Amino acid sequence: MYLRLDLSVRNQVSVQRLAPTAEVVVAVSHAEALRVIADALEQWGAEPKDVQGIAVVAGVGAFTATRVATTIANAWAYVFTVPVVGVQVDEVLTEAIMIERCQNSSRFVSATYSGAPAIGKPAA
Repeated sequence: MYLRLDLSVRNQVSVQRLAPTAEVVVAVSHAEALRVIADALEQWGAEPKDVQGIAVVAGVGAFTATRVATTIANAWAYVFTVPVVGVQVDEVLTEAIMIERCQNSSRFVSATYSGAPAIGKPAA
């Protein structure tokens, strides 16, 4: 089973199973992403060890959301020794495309930001 994790929409967590296709979308804080993933796996009768690869929407999105999403995906890939790939929010993935991308994946994914971070800068 291959998963796609998307936190690009504010206060929404989307977990998609690529084959057979299923999706869980929950309107919650991104801080709840791990719970949503666990609930989705339970709903699909799967366990974390059943995931063969994970795709993550690595940008463009909110600064914190892209960091949270890529951190979850990278940690998952490390712990379960599975490939991780970064995708764009509008990128269509099938299981066949995911398998091909996983064969050429790196060990981690970096977030893509729409602009320079404004950490420590006063709000305008």
